[in-house]
Amino acid sequence: MTVLEMHLSNDLPCICSELQNKGIVFEGDFLVLDGNTCKSKTIAMTEIFSRETGLDIWYTFENPYFAFYDTDRFTEDDVKKKIRNKP
Repeated sequence: MTVLEMHLSNDLPCICSELQNKGIVFEGDFLVLDGNTCKSKTIAMTEIFSRETGLDIWYTFENPYFAFYDTDRFTEDDVKKKIRNKP
């Protein structure tokens, strides 16, 4: 288990469930999805989320949030619009 996987471990099942059910998670939705982790570990996080969910997970950034999403359900533009409309 990598350091990142240990960091995510408590919330990873919930994050994966959210990705499987809704197809998207935002920075801040879970305690471990903080800005520093998202900024420095995006590729590794997409690999973990993809492996754990069986989905094609990718990420995007639209100020002020990162988002991880299922590419079969959302386009990057869709996700950026959701970020802009996020309260």
